[in-house]
Amino acid sequence: MNASMNKILPLLLLAAVVFVSGCTQTGQTSTTTTDTTGSNAPSDTGTAGQEAAPETEGTNDNMMGDNMDMGHDVGSEAHDAMMDEAQDTQETQTEAQTATKVFKLTGQSLRFFMDGQESPELRVKQGDTVRIEFTSTGGFHDWTVDEFNAATDRVNTGATATVEFVAGEKGTFEYYCSVGNHRAGGMKGNLVVE
Repeated sequence: MNASMNKILPLLLLAAVVFVSGCTQTGQTSTTTTDTTGSNAPSDTGTAGQEAAPETEGTNDNMMGDNMDMGHDVGSEAHDAMMDEAQDTQETQTEAQTATKVFKLTGQSLRFFMDGQESPELRVKQGDTVRIEFTSTGGFHDWTVDEFNAATDRVNTGATATVEFVAGEKGTFEYYCSVGNHRAGGMKGNLVVE
């Protein structure tokens, strides 16, 4: 028995070197298993993680390789699908967290109004996109908030101007009309970013 082992061992080592060399080039991995003789020898686990069957007469090596590759492709496709789904979920959550908040304001008599409320407090979350749709219903006005470098165009009675910006920092910021002394006259309000 020892004489036959001495003949087989060099062949097994040569096969292991060839296998490991092939794995390094193709990105596959190999594992070591214990055979029935108690010696450790490399074993081809294929790309599906299944141990290769011992060669027997009539075994089609190409068929075995094709089956293993198919298993890898199915696993790879499932992994890719799971990763795509996770990315879509994360993008949806991010979009929900950073929504666009639209405020429709009017300006007249040195005051801002929204839904009948004078100088309304505008509340958003940090990271939200803020869209101000400002219409002058009496006089020449605009809407401005300095901290976000955001301002509508100045418009006359009946005209509408829009500005959009990202509320990038938390705090309470004063918005106002920058025309003449309108701000000092009380045409202002607060934008609260939480």
